[in-house]
Amino acid sequence: MCQVFAFKVLEVVGIIMTNGFEVSPGSLQGVYELPSMMNHECVGNARLTMDADEHRICVYAASKEIIRRRPPLGISMRDMLL
Repeated sequence: MCQVFAFKVLEVVGIIMTNGFEVSPGSLQGVYELPSMMNHECVGNARLTMDADEHRICVYAASKEIIRRRPPLGISMRDMLL
C-alpha cells in the first residue's frame, strides 16, 4: 500500500513540475487546464503572464505576424525551467 501511495505522489509531483506555472514568485505553482495543454516548444511563439490578483494566466502572441498567419501557439520550455 505504501509503495502505491509513494508512486501516486511522484506521479502528481511530475505532472505539476511538467505542466505547472508559477503562481507566486518562487513559492507556489498551479496547473491550469488549457495552458498546460499548449504546445511546448524550444523557442515559443507566445508568452504567458500571470495575473496573481485574479489567479489567471494570460496568453500573448509574440508578434502581430503570428496572429495574421494563425499557426498553433507554443510556449517556451526554457521560460518554464527558469
